[in-house]
Amino acid sequence: MVLGQPVLDARGLMGQVVELMPYTSRVLLLTDTTHSIPVQVNRNGLRAIASGTGNPERLELRHVADTADIKEGDLLVSSGLGQRFPAGYPVATVKEVIHDSGQPFAIVRAVPTAALNRSRYLLLVFSDNRTPEERANDAAQAQEAEDQQNGTAPIVPATVPKPAFVGPPAPAATTAPAATAPVATPAQPAAHTARPAKPAVAKPPATAPSTAPTTTRQREQ
Repeated sequence: MVLGQPVLDARGLMGQVVELMPYTSRVLLLTDTTHSIPVQVNRNGLRAIASGTGNPERLELRHVADTADIKEGDLLVSSGLGQRFPAGYPVATVKEVIHDSGQPFAIVRAVPTAALNRSRYLLLVFSDNRTPEERANDAAQAQEAEDQQNGTAPIVPATVPKPAFVGPPAPAATTAPAATAPVATPAQPAAHTARPAKPAVAKPPATAPSTAPTTTRQREQ
């Protein structure tokens, strides 16, 4: 139990904890003159402030415009503004709406839904200040721990593999012909063929110049 903790009965909100003692606690009722609670009309969402009058059978809605859409029998629920009371809990039922043309605000009176002077069993509301992500993570961890304790493995939903993307065929890569180094051919040994010797030509023996006979003309001279 903590200070400011909402208190309700089976019919609706009753008040909040204002004092803690070793064995008892003190609760401030909705109808106390020092207490106010933000409410909204369940029919159309019109918001207002319900204040206590000191009478356990009456609440008043203050600063409600004279043209506001509110009528007898409307259910007033907590709006959740201020984060003190959770939203959506019944608070009161509109009993009387008085319109005065000379006043800017209407007079709205309501009756609390909770049995403030007759209830014997009360409920305490424990609020959770964790974010939705933290609550989800804690729930998953608790479920996993319970599965391990019971010896059951968590059910993992089957996942369908995504089809692989098939694109157009890639162009064939052209490779340049590999450069080939010139192959050295072994040198062939020169064929040593013996050339035939030229036959020796015998020169005629040298002869002494001969004196030719004189011609006839010389002779005639």
